[in-house]
Amino acid sequence: MSDAVKVQWKVPAETWDRFREFVQDEYGRIDRCLGREVEFAMREYADADGGQRVEDLVDRLVQAAGRTPGEAYEEVTGSDSEETVRPNVRVNEGVVEQFRITADKRDQERYYGGALTRALRVRMEGGRYGRLERKLDRVVDDAESILSQIGDSGSEDDGLSDEEE
Repeated sequence: MSDAVKVQWKVPAETWDRFREFVQDEYGRIDRCLGREVEFAMREYADADGGQRVEDLVDRLVQAAGRTPGEAYEEVTGSDSEETVRPNVRVNEGVVEQFRITADKRDQERYYGGALTRALRVRMEGGRYGRLERKLDRVVDDAESILSQIGDSGSEDDGLSDEEE
């Protein structure tokens, strides 16, 4: 089992404060939950949460419906005068390494603190599963409409009989 290491990359103080409030609201406390939630956010960012295959399938479905599946990564920018903090939480060393590798591969990442900021914001918005829900919401109405049109347009003779189904 890997040891936990401190994550001390600078993130905007406002984002960190909101994330702490998010954890407090979710669990009713901060201790022992804050580091775990940071780790969850980092796992999702690095696609190490086991949900990438499901997201790929949902993206295919969204594309088949003629829509764009991707949610663009927001540019995390900050000014030199923006107040920053270091989270100073412990996270599994393997997760930190996967996170770094992923951040290094993404062109828009300028520094690990920016990647962590993005991961925290996504986590507060529901994480990967919240993103999947938003993607599916975009195509469910279309699918229902198409299926009802198909059902309404054919006569009883056009469909499969009970035996054929």
